[in-house]
Amino acid sequence: MKNLNHLFIKNTTWLFTGILSLFGFSCSDSNDPYDNPVEYGSPHAYFRIKGKVVNETDQEALSNIQVEIRYDARQQDPASAIYYRDTIRTDIHGEFQWDTHKITL
Repeated sequence: MKNLNHLFIKNTTWLFTGILSLFGFSCSDSNDPYDNPVEYGSPHAYFRIKGKVVNETDQEALSNIQVEIRYDARQQDPASAIYYRDTIRTDIHGEFQWDTHKITL
């Protein structure tokens, strides 16, 4: 009985190990490949882009102007697949603000 119990536990352990290695497991429920959990000690930063759009001739603020923000990591590293693009609009005073914590790279 003792050998049978030991054999059962040993085989069950191998079976579960095989299933986990075959199917794999994830530490995140996101399907985004760039949504990696930040490990302790990993450097990270948030940036804020602010600006004001004015008319060139009389320096008057322009409202509801489309501002396009692009980030393309392929310029520094051709093997990188990180490309991000966002569009925001200026307010009635011609000002805009965009925070990088809205994206995950």
